[in-house]
Amino acid sequence: MLSEHFACRGNNSRTKPNLEEDALRDVLNGEKLALVVTNPPFNLIPESLGESFTKYGYGGPDGLAVTRLFMRQAMANLDPNKGEVIVYSQFGLGKNGRPLFETMLKTDVPSRSGILISYDSDPIEHLRYAVHVRNLEKYAERMSKHLKEIMPHGQVPGSEEFAKALRGAGVEELSPRIAYLRAVGNAWSGYLFDTLQP
Repeated sequence: MLSEHFACRGNNSRTKPNLEEDALRDVLNGEKLALVVTNPPFNLIPESLGESFTKYGYGGPDGLAVTRLFMRQAMANLDPNKGEVIVYSQFGLGKNGRPLFETMLKTDVPSRSGILISYDSDPIEHLRYAVHVRNLEKYAERMSKHLKEIMPHGQVPGSEEFAKALRGAGVEELSPRIAYLRAVGNAWSGYLFDTLQP
């Protein structure tokens, strides 16, 4: 099983990962991954706070800063015939109601085999933790207030600016869920997305 530790190994910048580095290649010695499970840092945070928000969970304005790095490395080393990746995250949704995670995969994460992707709802959403806020304005209000408490001398934007920064990255709404990616061989390459349940 793979963890974010290996994906981010050797990365000195906590806010702007080196997306070209493949820390797994040397560790795996040519072996392929059968199962990858991740709960990457995904807090949607304006880029302006990237240098100072280093306590936990910086995901960038689209929530995918670390996920992008992790998925590039996982997919490059995944068994093309039967490898599986499970991602638990709070995904930003675009105007089309689909996770920005899908766009990131198609544009930033090459796949050498066919990958089927399906989703499940978050099994603990009924507990209503902070991560389970779906409305962007409510999320921005909550995060702005929280960051002002933990970063009293920082330049934390108000909730309206916070929401505007995330919208600028394409986020319209939030959705905690589990994404399942399954490699199905080399008959075709790329990603095939299942229908998405709210």
